[in-house]
Amino acid sequence: MIKPTNNKLVSSLSKLSQAASSRKDSISGTVLKLHPDECYEMENPRTVFDDALLNSIVEDFRDPNKGQQEAIYVYPADENGKYRVQIGATRLHAGRIVVKENPDFRLKAIIDTAIVSKDESEQYFERGMSNIKRNNMTLRDRANFIADYLEKAKKEGKKITQADVAERLGLKNSSAVSRLLKLRFMSAEVESLYNTGVTTDIDTLASLVDIQQENPALFSELIALPEIERSTVRQAKKNGTLKIVDPEEAESTAFKENEKLAHAQNSQTGSTDDEVVTIAYVDYIFKTGSVNLLIKQTSEGFLASLETIFEHGITNEKSFAESPLFASEDEAANYAKSLIEAWAESVISDKDAVSIEEYQDAKSFLQWLRTSTGKAEKPAGQQRAKKVSLNATIWGEVNGEKCELLVNVSQEVIGADMKDKVTSGFVLVSVDGVVKLVNEKDFVFKSAEYKE
Repeated sequence: MIKPTNNKLVSSLSKLSQAASSRKDSISGTVLKLHPDECYEMENPRTVFDDALLNSIVEDFRDPNKGQQEAIYVYPADENGKYRVQIGATRLHAGRIVVKENPDFRLKAIIDTAIVSKDESEQYFERGMSNIKRNNMTLRDRANFIADYLEKAKKEGKKITQADVAERLGLKNSSAVSRLLKLRFMSAEVESLYNTGVTTDIDTLASLVDIQQENPALFSELIALPEIERSTVRQAKKNGTLKIVDPEEAESTAFKENEKLAHAQNSQTGSTDDEVVTIAYVDYIFKTGSVNLLIKQTSEGFLASLETIFEHGITNEKSFAESPLFASEDEAANYAKSLIEAWAESVISDKDAVSIEEYQDAKSFLQWLRTSTGKAEKPAGQQRAKKVSLNATIWGEVNGEKCELLVNVSQEVIGADMKDKVTSGFVLVSVDGVVKLVNEKDFVFKSAEYKE
């Protein structure tokens, strides 16, 4: 015969089982209704919240016809029955405001079971990536987030490179990450330039950080300018002095410099041992800079290198020390010419560090080179010309900022919730290497480039 106490125990176990079953349903992804005080934040990469965005969400929460459009994502309940927020900190802040006015208000929340199986660095990265995709993270927070993530990953024994971070965040390359990391150390003056819209160019801001540390007087001159152009800042950083550079004038000057060097015809008379001769490269006329072939005569023969004179400062990596020894000057010159292709490839691979004009200049050279050398011609004996598919790179502006319209985006960048959905009225663009979802009416088409 079962004693009453045992009946009570069975009853209690049954209730626990039912509660566990209920909890299991919730953990499976069921939307919960939580009081804002049941939720908390920890290690949020975003430290500054947009007041306008917060107020907008508060108004939505107050409006019974709108309410909370998107649930927050939380960890499973901790030992105190509280829920740590993974994604949705702004909505949590808005909920805390609204619940004071309406005690019955509850936040829609989904428990993310997968997150607990991930490393702390990965959890942190996903929080930051969510904010970057929504474009509601300050520039300094973005820089600190990347640095903190790399440090966390390192402590966990992971080998994460800047290129890895760039790929996951939808940035063009590791250079974009490197420049963002510099902005951790930006002064209030540099940050103000970005926040007030004087310049939002990440390359320019990173250069200004360096200049302020190395030459404070020059920095003061630069930030006093009514307009701060990337080319002007680059020249100032390179030369240590301020010289206003007009992008259109720079292009014209580069062309004239090429012409001038072409007519100089290489003063080689009286050459002595180890003298470097400069030969203007005029097989192709660059519009945004100039290229020189450098020939050094030694007692054993000729060495060659390359000189590239462009605003972006990307140079040839091969020095005289790495050059083979040639019997004649012509052979050395041909070797120097062969270096131009690799240099041009490095320019177009670092698109974030160059202007659209500089990128197109290098790209046009490569197309000309491959056509002139026959690389683009069909193989001998081929009966039919192979149809070549061209991909378009579409350039434009959003609110005065140069951008690229994104037509191919990785699933991780766009987010699982966007897969197979039509973004009616919105488009994805890349501004300074940052992927943004913007109103299609704000996107202004400028040009399109077609390439294989």
